[in-house]
Amino acid sequence: MKPYVDSRSFEDLVNASTPDDAYDSIVDNIMRDRDSGWTLNYYKPTKNSTYDAEIARMNLEINDLNTSVGINEKLIQKVDDNIKFASVVNKKIAVDRFNRATIKAEKGVETKWGEDYAEPDVSHKEFKGDLVEKWKSQRNTAEDEIRIDRRRIKEIQALLPKLEWNRYLELSLESNIQRLRNQYVIDYNEEFLRKGITWACNYAAANRHIFPPKE
Repeated sequence: MKPYVDSRSFEDLVNASTPDDAYDSIVDNIMRDRDSGWTLNYYKPTKNSTYDAEIARMNLEINDLNTSVGINEKLIQKVDDNIKFASVVNKKIAVDRFNRATIKAEKGVETKWGEDYAEPDVSHKEFKGDLVEKWKSQRNTAEDEIRIDRRRIKEIQALLPKLEWNRYLELSLESNIQRLRNQYVIDYNEEFLRKGITWACNYAAANRHIFPPKE
């Protein structure tokens, strides 16, 4: 959301506003501040907003999701290496069996597939099909989890700028109220104060992103 840009000065924007009694509580707080000798200062700007915790939580979730994606990518690479290695070994075993059986057949020895004499002289035993299928299943699960995690990352990345914009508006509203309070300390112009509070609150409300309630 892009805010409406008005080229008028702050004073002109304030003076063009009509006081709204919906914001009387803010004005009343400033009056109490005045009556205390300006010691209360309810709207002193801070660096904190009501959006900070949610923004921090989302950034942490993105980090966790990226970590999960990285772990699953490494798992897929390991599984692929295992499957490739198993294929090479099994092919070598099959060739060695065939060669041994051929040699024995040429010597007039009756041969049958799967007998001990056909076992090749290699450092690895044959990889059974169920183990390879287990690896493939692990790979499919990892791919599914990566897709889910990346989709969630995109969702959060689409929300974060809106939350950060709302945070900016909230802090700007606080700053504008303080500015109007400080001006009132100098000139005691209550009409300008009321108009200014109305303008500042309306501007923030009009430009704020509205999110649906969480289920």
